[in-house]
Amino acid sequence: MPRWNPSPSWMFLLLASVVWLGCDNDTSSSNQPTTRRPAQARPSQTANIKAQNPVHPVYRGPLALPEPRRRKPALTQEQQCDKGDGSVCYQLAAEHHMGKKGVPNVEKAVVYYKKACKFGVGGACHNLGVMHQSGRGLPQDYKKAHSYYQQACKHQTGAGCYNLGHLYAKGLGLAQDLKKAFQLFSEGCTLGEGSSCNDKGMFLEDGRGSKKSIPHAVFAFVKACRLGDGKGCFNLARLHKDGKGLKKDPKRVLELMEKACSRHIGLACYHMGNHHSRDKDNPSNYLKARVFYNKACQLRVGEGCNNLAVIYHMGYGVAKSQAMAFRYYTLACQLGFKAGCQNRKYLRTQPAP
Repeated sequence: MPRWNPSPSWMFLLLASVVWLGCDNDTSSSNQPTTRRPAQARPSQTANIKAQNPVHPVYRGPLALPEPRRRKPALTQEQQCDKGDGSVCYQLAAEHHMGKKGVPNVEKAVVYYKKACKFGVGGACHNLGVMHQSGRGLPQDYKKAHSYYQQACKHQTGAGCYNLGHLYAKGLGLAQDLKKAFQLFSEGCTLGEGSSCNDKGMFLEDGRGSKKSIPHAVFAFVKACRLGDGKGCFNLARLHKDGKGLKKDPKRVLELMEKACSRHIGLACYHMGNHHSRDKDNPSNYLKARVFYNKACQLRVGEGCNNLAVIYHMGYGVAKSQAMAFRYYTLACQLGFKAGCQNRKYLRTQPAP
């Protein structure tokens, strides 16, 4: 690689520049280095600074404070409702309907339900539909019920879709249409309505309004049970018990039946009672059976009342009591269970203890 060799002329120029940079601007020939003193402010400059920026500002006269804002008076719930707040209208309707402000006032509740429905609250539309369908609080009118359920479903209220589907499934106030009912159950299930998922599963299991599909029915029942619908848990347990689309699993059946019973499905409580009553030599099992049969009877299952009467009649795990047996045989008979009527008749022929 070539190297650069400076010529003597270049060396002279570099040396001259170094010497020039080291020289002071002062014309004196002293070689001593000079030091600069810090700049000091003149008296006149200091006076001007103090005048422009006083350390202690002087206020002339009192301070001019801003006037406090006057808050507008809060609107009442009725005024908020009139201004178009549907949620407030719905709250007022519920309070009048349930009597939270005193005696229930259904007329006022209907007024506020209608306003809330008009402002797009699906729950209010659904409640108006229920009132028209049942004839409680409003004249029974299936066409109006259909209209309100339709609005509720449109406003993403799953219960509205579910009840509208039932009107189509049973042909109440309109022509029966199972396909339309299935579509509405599917829509309600998508919106998180557990009862819609259960009925969708039943339609899929039976092939009503749709193509029969047990796997899809199982999926619908699973979703219904997860959403808290007891009938979905019961139907899922039934499929496990029968091995229909699912593997037979007695343990899983009991788990689902107990869950369905806790969600007020009377037949599930009755089946749980049957399970615990199989071991007649174990009093603790009959105690559990008695609890489940009692709940089934309270949920208006005649078979549960009858079996509870048998426990008292025969003294299984409890002291015999013809009075209690007669009472529950009578309830079973009133609920349409014929064996309860026959057992009551037989009990009358028995001598009192």
